[in-house]
Amino acid sequence: MITNHKPSTWQDLQTAVAQLLSECGFETATTKNVTTARGQVELDVYAEEDVKGRRYSVACECKYWATRVPQTVIHAFRSVVADIGVNVGYVISMEGFQSGSFRASELTNLRLVTWQEFLRIRGDLVRRLLHT
Repeated sequence: MITNHKPSTWQDLQTAVAQLLSECGFETATTKNVTTARGQVELDVYAEEDVKGRRYSVACECKYWATRVPQTVIHAFRSVVADIGVNVGYVISMEGFQSGSFRASELTNLRLVTWQEFLRIRGDLVRRLLHT
């Protein structure tokens, strides 16, 4: 699904993220409950794949907000990503991020991307898979 489709609701954003990851070979789930050191947390999108016997996992927080995502959200999701031990966490925003958000994600396995940036990342992944 190479698309220029812009999600129209938060549910549409979650579904589109899961579908794009699925097309890259991941098994995906939306609204997946996971246990962390602090209790149960619901992930917007969880994806994993096995490559040569090694599990690679991704957790996504989808923000269909009319405002930029603040650093408090990044701090909270950073803790979840660390607790559950995924390889990478994505916060995908329709409107971008406040400047403090980027500082909060430095030196972590958290990636802050807009929907359009996520589409480009997915396209780069598909191109890599096609050329291997």
